[in-house]
Amino acid sequence: MADSVLYFPMIRPPESAWFARVLLYWDKVGTMMPAQYSEDHAFLQPYTSALVREGLLTVVPPDESVWRSGATNYFDAFLALVDSDPFGVRQEPANEREWASVHVDKTGLGLAMALEDRGLAERYQGAEYAAWVQVEHHTADLLMAFLASIVGKDPNVVMDPITDSEASMAAFTTLPEQDRQINAELEPIRSALLDDVLPGPTSEIDFGKLAKFKGLSSPFGGESSVRKRYLDAGAAEVDHRDQRVG
Repeated sequence: MADSVLYFPMIRPPESAWFARVLLYWDKVGTMMPAQYSEDHAFLQPYTSALVREGLLTVVPPDESVWRSGATNYFDAFLALVDSDPFGVRQEPANEREWASVHVDKTGLGLAMALEDRGLAERYQGAEYAAWVQVEHHTADLLMAFLASIVGKDPNVVMDPITDSEASMAAFTTLPEQDRQINAELEPIRSALLDDVLPGPTSEIDFGKLAKFKGLSSPFGGESSVRKRYLDAGAAEVDHRDQRVG
């Protein structure tokens, strides 16, 4: 497992105890964000803006990784996955579908048009929305999981995808094994440990102090890496106990 994680599916991570633990227990935390928004504090909103400012959250422009990986291969592989219809979208009446907003940096115009041809995407009206596309929500979940896998494997990024969204995790399990970064056996246990066992902030986070703590830790062998190894050891112990009981 990498020392860094890539949050998905949203651009702005949640202001939650779960994400506070992510910030605490991993060396580096990224989010897939179009580059033009990295300094747009009105778009980022105070929480995400503060994380970026303090260096606690790394902006990862997804389009750069897609093009490095070969955009044609990316589009074709994703469309093949969509056409397999893992969530039974074709069985849903078109007028009952739910939609999610996705930035074109995460689709590219070619993929957006291909999804539009399949009835799975729609353009917003108005020039102010030209950079955004409405995508059928199951397809959007699948796209974010697929994209997180592609971006996370980029040699210039190297981050394991991580999410607090059940829908996103369900989408992730539909990906071919070679396209996943998450360890399928340890990750559910790791998530449980993160939520229920490891201590985390119980009050509002002081981002400056957290950044200083993580910065002071690294010269002494990477304390957050040590904490992550503790997660692995705890997960392995749970697995060992399960085997003895069985």
